[in-house]
Amino acid sequence: MSSVFRGQIANKNLFDKFSYIMIDNDSISDEQLIARFVKGQADAFDEIVNRYYKAIFRFLVRFTGREHLAEDLIQEVFMKVYRSANTFDVTKKFRPWLYSVAANRARDALRSASRNGKHLAIQSGGTEDEISLVHLVPGVPSPPDQEMIARETTRKVKVFLMELPEPLREILILSYYDQMPYKEIADTLGIPLGTVKSRLHKAVTTFGELWKRHESESVE
Repeated sequence: MSSVFRGQIANKNLFDKFSYIMIDNDSISDEQLIARFVKGQADAFDEIVNRYYKAIFRFLVRFTGREHLAEDLIQEVFMKVYRSANTFDVTKKFRPWLYSVAANRARDALRSASRNGKHLAIQSGGTEDEISLVHLVPGVPSPPDQEMIARETTRKVKVFLMELPEPLREILILSYYDQMPYKEIADTLGIPLGTVKSRLHKAVTTFGELWKRHESESVE
């Protein structure tokens, strides 16, 4: 295992440690990095971690709603990628493959918790991305620029995301937060392009219905 990755894999704050670039040539593609790693260039894997750790961590937090769980899962995701790199088809895009590993691991963890009867509380906190997701809901004005209201908006977004069925939640996260093109989403989830479009439409609609129903109940 790469010395840098081996040293950081036990540290849940790994992404805070990667403030440098292991590979000088930023034009090297993800696919080229994986190919180099498989051929024995350990630093190439460190650069993959450097490029994707933060994004995958945020994806896992949003998918599971639990930062502490995401901290555990992110280690497993990159360990899986490390061990399975030689199975990756370098003629395809790396990012969808990486996200599919992350999504599968998150699904497994949530289902395991459900089978064992564990209640995993949704954690508070978030970013402006959570607040701006509300803009997807037609007719909902931008929330006032007040800290307390912003925190409450963030909390509600997380709650409603977790109320979405997994297929709708993951596609909304991939499209809205991770800005994935439809083709990459299709590759990540292993579904047809047409299904991506229809499922995303349903995800946005369902999220909007949840939001508006909550707002109407609050008024009553």
